[in-house]
Amino acid sequence: MKKLITITGICCALALPALAGPGADGDKKGKPGGPAGAGGKGKGGKRPDAAQVFQHLDADKSGGISLEEYKNGPMAKRAKDPSMVEQRFGRIDADSDGNITKAEMTEAFKKMAGQRGQRGKGAGPGGGKKRPGSDDT
Repeated sequence: MKKLITITGICCALALPALAGPGADGDKKGKPGGPAGAGGKGKGGKRPDAAQVFQHLDADKSGGISLEEYKNGPMAKRAKDPSMVEQRFGRIDADSDGNITKAEMTEAFKKMAGQRGQRGKGAGPGGGKKRPGSDDT
């Protein structure tokens, strides 16, 4: 009986923070300018839009994001491979002029949103292949 009470107490203690809901502990992640900032979703927050990210990355407020500004952004700092940062910059900089415009950032966000929507629907490597022995048609 003591074991049952102890186990029940531990389970309740572990479940309470989850039941309290997001932000109950004073957590401010996910708010613009908070710890999640423009580079991340954060806990309980929503994804920033292209304009928010652009504004955050355009440090000198020139109306364009240089490679240097992009490299100083939160997503680039988290990148494990620095060469990937330059590749991403190049994909976003559609006209290859060395600056990402607000229009280029918006278009990149639209493409990313489309890719997120296609996950699990047969898109991507091996997405449309059947598994051996599968009966699905």
